[in-house]
Amino acid sequence: MVTVKESPKRAVIIFDALGPYHRARLSKATAWCQAVGWDLTVIERVGAQVDYPWFGGGENEELQVLRAYGADEPVPSDRRSATRLIALLNDVKPDGVVFGRNSPALYPVLRWCVQGGVPSVLLSDSTWHDRPRVGWKEWVKSRITKLYGSALTSGVRGMEYLINLGMPEERIWTGYDVVDNEHFREGAQRARAKATFLREELDLPEHYFLTCARFIDVKNLTGLVLAYAHYVVDCGTQPWGLVLVGDGPLRGEIWALVQNLGLEDLIRLPGYKDYEELPAYYGLADVFVLPSSSETWGLVVNEAMAAGLPVLVSEKCGCAPDLVREGVNGFTVDPGGVGQLATQMWEMASESCDRTAMGRASEKIVSRWTLETFAQGLHGTLECAGQAPIKKPGVLDSMILRVLEPK
Repeated sequence: MVTVKESPKRAVIIFDALGPYHRARLSKATAWCQAVGWDLTVIERVGAQVDYPWFGGGENEELQVLRAYGADEPVPSDRRSATRLIALLNDVKPDGVVFGRNSPALYPVLRWCVQGGVPSVLLSDSTWHDRPRVGWKEWVKSRITKLYGSALTSGVRGMEYLINLGMPEERIWTGYDVVDNEHFREGAQRARAKATFLREELDLPEHYFLTCARFIDVKNLTGLVLAYAHYVVDCGTQPWGLVLVGDGPLRGEIWALVQNLGLEDLIRLPGYKDYEELPAYYGLADVFVLPSSSETWGLVVNEAMAAGLPVLVSEKCGCAPDLVREGVNGFTVDPGGVGQLATQMWEMASESCDRTAMGRASEKIVSRWTLETFAQGLHGTLECAGQAPIKKPGVLDSMILRVLEPK
């Protein structure tokens, strides 16, 4: 008897410009999917993003990447982007498509899936609390969400949000927001091995609180600087430093505040640091702080924990219930409570705080949120979507899609 080997199924996953975080996840997912009978093709929708200083077009030998943009037009219009996406899907003929709903260009992709009977997976890390919610918009989003066969989300809050939008719990997988833990763990260890040299080279204090963020309103860096000023007063002699890694439109305003508070000698703003540079800043820090007033997840918390740091995380961050164990690896804080944050900073810097044990706890907790977690979740949602009945859009849903699609 001749055994005919079954051809692998084909999956497509669509992202905007691919940064190092996407590539790490997708490289692992590609290998995982191949092992279980899926070929994964990545479509890069645009070649650049406004919010992040990376550009698409990089190469990974293990990734199959198709681009829905041209070298002469790295950021095509939504309408042109949608046309190119559909053309690529017609060429690949996938057995499953994974994508979000963060652009009007993606709604024609959803229509293509439901009309062609192709299983679709929703990528989403939104939560109820990451922005103000409007009733009619949530109703529309609920109608759209129910057209997907399954969903890959971040954690507890992402799952709760999708359930409220009508996605059955058994069709939701978590693990969307992960980083390459080993990259940050090993990089931090290398930095600690040559700490004296690096502190001088990078102009870093002996002890410091660290934040990595874009300098925009929702990151609440102004609140952090004010809380730090309170900490300095409460601390008395020899306060730790504060290092704010990142850049953005509020940089000038934040530095002016630092100067007005007379903290120029204690606060460092080293600017944006790329993927390869970041582990050293984590490795030489003592405590990581993310004070955001709104955050869908907070991947920098994953990074800090992988590097073995205790954390102070805003209760508004989507990752808080999944990654922070109160008093074990850190604490959650009210982003509007300057006094509370200052007190937590003082307590974390005190001699009575066992930061080493907290750092070890961080590493253990985040070890459950890995590239493998993402890969397993991606495969699980593809299989789940393939088994779920594909809902054909009725008249109302078709009208909604038409309105949302780019003109």
